[in-house]
Amino acid sequence: MGKRLLLYNTTPQYTLVASNTGHSLTNGSVVVTGIPSNTTLIVVVIGSGSAAPAFTDSSSNLYSYSTAYGSGVYTRQGYIVNPVTTSSMTFNITASAWSVWVGCFTGSTIPTPSFDVQNGNNSTNQATFSTGAITPTLNGDLIIASAATGTLPSGTPAAVTGYTLVNLPFLAGSWQGLVLYYKTQQYIQTENVTFTGTTMHYTGCMIASYKN
Repeated sequence: MGKRLLLYNTTPQYTLVASNTGHSLTNGSVVVTGIPSNTTLIVVVIGSGSAAPAFTDSSSNLYSYSTAYGSGVYTRQGYIVNPVTTSSMTFNITASAWSVWVGCFTGSTIPTPSFDVQNGNNSTNQATFSTGAITPTLNGDLIIASAATGTLPSGTPAAVTGYTLVNLPFLAGSWQGLVLYYKTQQYIQTENVTFTGTTMHYTGCMIASYKN
C-alpha cells in the first residue's frame, strides 16, 4: 500500500505571554509585568467614551491604530510590531473613560506592517451584535474581536467556540466596558464573531487580524 503524506501547518503561532487582568487602570495608566524580551507584537484594545484614544508606553513605542467603532462608547485597537520592551511596562491611554486590555505576544512575524484586515459595526445598546466578516491573507494570523459596552449594567458575555474570552465589565461611575475574544487562526478562513450573552448592551464591535 502507498504511504499517505500528512501535511501540517508549520507557521509559527502567536502566543500570549503577558497581559493585564481586570480593571487595573490608575490615573489613565495600566502596568503590565512579566513581558519577555522576545515579544514581537503588542496589541492594546480599548472601550472608551472617545472615538480616538491614543496609547503611549514607557518604552516610547509608536502605535498604529485601527478604525474606531461605536456610538457614544467605542472600541479601538492599537498595535506595535517588534516593540522595544522591558519586563515591566506602563501603558498610558488618552481618554476620559475607558476599559483597556494590553496583550503581549511572541511569535515570528513578517516585516512591518503586521496589521492585516479589519471590519466592524456601530450601534446603540444591542444585545446581539456581529463584527462582520474578514478573511485573513496568511495562515497563522492572530484574530482579535472587541466590543464596547455602554453605561447600562453589564451582563455575562457568551463564549465563542475557538476563542479565548476577556471580559472587562462596565463599573458604574468609573468605566466604559470592554469584551474581547482572541485566537490564532491555523489556516486561512473567514471569521465573523457574534457578541451576545445575558443582559449585554453592546455599542460597537470590530474584528482585526495581525499577520504572522
